[in-house]
Amino acid sequence: MKAAKSLVSPRRWCLTGTPIQNRIEDLTSLLKFLHFEPFAQSHAFMRYILDPLSKDTPNRTFSLQALLHTICLRRTEKLLDLPTPHFEKIVVRMCTEETSLYSEIVKKCARDVDEVVSTKKKKIKKYNVLFTAMMRLRRLCNHGTFPVCVPASTSSPSTSKIDAELESTLDLLEQHLQSKHIDYLRIDGRVKFEQRLLILQQFRESNVPVLLMSIQTGALGLNLTVASYVHIVEPQWNPSVEEQAIARAVRMGQTRSVTIIRYVVKNSVEENIVNLQKRKRNLAKFTLDERPRDGGNENLEVRRVDPW
Repeated sequence: MKAAKSLVSPRRWCLTGTPIQNRIEDLTSLLKFLHFEPFAQSHAFMRYILDPLSKDTPNRTFSLQALLHTICLRRTEKLLDLPTPHFEKIVVRMCTEETSLYSEIVKKCARDVDEVVSTKKKKIKKYNVLFTAMMRLRRLCNHGTFPVCVPASTSSPSTSKIDAELESTLDLLEQHLQSKHIDYLRIDGRVKFEQRLLILQQFRESNVPVLLMSIQTGALGLNLTVASYVHIVEPQWNPSVEEQAIARAVRMGQTRSVTIIRYVVKNSVEENIVNLQKRKRNLAKFTLDERPRDGGNENLEVRRVDPW
């Protein structure tokens, strides 16, 4: 960030789909790059933007919204004449064995955290324990999601794009597709850029019905308007990651209504992630002067959005 800020230029421009990812303070990095004084200074941003938000007054949002209206131009998909996508949510329930294993992981995490706290180890150690537990819980959830998304991809000549974050999840999906003798293509972080282009061309021009893709792979100019279904089998901490994945299929040139299917495991960490997504969306909508979704007016005194 220091190197970018120190660049000498007559004009500065930030282009981003996610000005806020976790908290309103995320805006300061953009303001610093723009050299937009005095708000590029943390103390000024705190005094004139954050402090008013913590007060219970009718005009507490005025400074923030005035700032954004001054420096921000918004362009959304609403400007394009696109078919309205159809959203579905499939709730997956763990079996008895999975529920028991899930509970054991949660209990072990609680014991590990208690040990870290009682021995006064570094704070980062506690977060390492939590992160490890979260990854184990998410991997357990993944095993119950992959069989469900196959029928929709084979019931019609339409094509499907299945997005996952972990490559191990793609491995599971791959095995299941092979067992059902369903043709598929795959793109993940190990596939080189030139090879990705060839795979995408094959997906667009052939009759292969399924494309497995790591959700954060190949965002540059990716056009998947051939897909009629987008399956998101792992909810993301950052909702904008999912929205960008959807936009690869719902974009200029799309003439059909695309069905977006999200899979969430009931009574699991995935439900917590979905709730966190709602809070992050509402925070972003609020700062950009839109009416928040899924919950109306948020308590803006809580400026941070944390998963715990």
